[in-house]
Amino acid sequence: MTDIVEAVRDLMVADTTGVFALTNTRIYPGMIPLGTTLPAISYKRVDETSDNVTDYDVLRLQVTSVASTYLGSLALAAAVRKLLNRKKGVSATRPYRISFIIQTEDEDSVSKTHWVNADYRIVYQYLE
Repeated sequence: MTDIVEAVRDLMVADTTGVFALTNTRIYPGMIPLGTTLPAISYKRVDETSDNVTDYDVLRLQVTSVASTYLGSLALAAAVRKLLNRKKGVSATRPYRISFIIQTEDEDSVSKTHWVNADYRIVYQYLE
């Protein structure tokens, strides 16, 4: 069964006029490898809760948009948000719903990179 986080990555890769147009395949779980051409994206599961009454889980996913310029990081984060916010779908027969929660920005003066961390809530049906 496809993991819901993998399904979100698949959505980003399939977004040929938005996210994929900016990053190509530079969308990584966890950390972006050193030396990766920017812009790039990393994503990770932050937390997850289960509701045994409704059989739905709630997952918080952080998507980090990294670029060599501040405006580049904002543009990439905006493309991700446009794609994911209020997205509804089905992955491996499990319905899901994605919504934007919060966004923070930061930069590193040594590596001269800028990034935007955006958290998304994913509600999906839990199947054993």
